[in-house]
Amino acid sequence: MQKGFRNFETTCPDGIPVIGIKAEVRAKGDMLFARRARRVATKNDVWLYASGEDAWPYFADNSKAIQHGIWWDGPQRLHVRLVQRVRVLSMLRAVRSVLCVDTNFINWVRTLGPSGYELTKKCTYLPNYVDTSKLPVTRRGPHERLSIITARRFEPKRGTRSSPILSVKSGLAHAVAFSLCDRSARRWSACCSRLRVSR
Repeated sequence: MQKGFRNFETTCPDGIPVIGIKAEVRAKGDMLFARRARRVATKNDVWLYASGEDAWPYFADNSKAIQHGIWWDGPQRLHVRLVQRVRVLSMLRAVRSVLCVDTNFINWVRTLGPSGYELTKKCTYLPNYVDTSKLPVTRRGPHERLSIITARRFEPKRGTRSSPILSVKSGLAHAVAFSLCDRSARRWSACCSRLRVSR
């Protein structure tokens, strides 16, 4: 199931059914989507939340989740951090297990004390990075376009302005998001953003 501008049902070329549920695509549509998704599902369905806390507070009993890293570590207002804490802890208590793409989330949960340490037992860390032996680096001329593949959000709070080698100008960075998918193994090998940068 996924959010959509309208309700729909289709099948991917690989034969996987997709159900679209009408809901605001941005974060403010999360609760409505989660509630409607629960109504469509059957009792025997197994759930894998692509972004675990977004299903709050309508978590299914037989579910697992993916946690894509901490986004709330920037200059957020106190109420945003508190609401996010409730969403994340509710998710951790409700699901059977959580796949984490970095250790920041696991370490953040551990800072919550003994109950946090207990909840991290549900977390499995799967590194989200590129194997450079499979993605060879080639030389380029000084006037050739440079592409950077990053497995994190490429934004100032992630250090894009701290590198002495490159600076990203907001006008040049474009959101050409793409995914590398190993279809034969049916697993995500990376989720990347491609950016045009200035020297």
